[in-house]
Amino acid sequence: EFRRVLFRSKKKNLNNINLKVSNERNIFLINIMKLNQRLTFFSKNAFEIKESILSLKRIYNIKHDMLRHEERKIFKFLNKINDRVLWIYLTEEQKYSTDSYSRYEQKILKTIKSNRDDFILIGQGAIEFGKNHNLNVLQTFNDSNIKNLTTQLTKMIMILYTFDNYKKVNFVINSNKNYDGHFTILPMNEFSFDKFINLQKCDSNIIDFQKVKIYPNLNEFINVQINVFLVNIINTLITESSFYKTKNGLVATNNILKELDDNLSKIQRKITRVKTELQIEEINLLARQNMNEDDNDNDGGVYES
Repeated sequence: EFRRVLFRSKKKNLNNINLKVSNERNIFLINIMKLNQRLTFFSKNAFEIKESILSLKRIYNIKHDMLRHEERKIFKFLNKINDRVLWIYLTEEQKYSTDSYSRYEQKILKTIKSNRDDFILIGQGAIEFGKNHNLNVLQTFNDSNIKNLTTQLTKMIMILYTFDNYKKVNFVINSNKNYDGHFTILPMNEFSFDKFINLQKCDSNIIDFQKVKIYPNLNEFINVQINVFLVNIINTLITESSFYKTKNGLVATNNILKELDDNLSKIQRKITRVKTELQIEEINLLARQNMNEDDNDNDGGVYES
């Protein structure tokens, strides 16, 4: 009886844990749905703004510092001179004993020109990576949840890309859309929008600027559009990073639930076995009692001579 009570107590505890983990799993599923909506929203906005900017550039032959590398043909000797890259590396807190970033860091070290490339680092893992490899770090942020991070990054990128003559701005996150590489956000033509959205569905929303008037003036409009593009593309990648982290959390909770289900099944089998053993003991006890009663009846008979 003691064993049966013990196993039932264990089963109750496991059921309580199972309920808690199931609730966490449901939260992860809801968060994934929300993040997916945000991801589509930001990436679609960024693509449409990029198309608008480049359309205006073609129509009006715009010369703008932020658009200087959008031309498809650039002389090779200029490529060698202006080959500096600004890297933004974002790491999330790793809660589930996974090695999510070493492959990205190895690729960064193979790719960078150590004396010329600069870094903006977000997250403790990224900051530690910068220290360990003596990278040229311009700015650090403790995590991606700080207030106005997107606004700060946008301002920094616009200033640095305009005045420090970077050839590219690369953004590194953990993403199954880019197994060990980076996303290039500037020049904007090099960003891999096809990994985030269906480009054919976006084409119909592009404005025909030959049929509209722009106020107050073209240069100011272009500046605003580039700013909005960067805000949306940075939000796209921060959301993708959170999306991947949340999916890892979902995988971890699914594994825990599977383990709990296995343990509950084992305990249920033990409870059933103990119950069966107790039933057999009760049957044997009743059988012995019946045998003793029969013996007493035979021994206690009265005989007349």
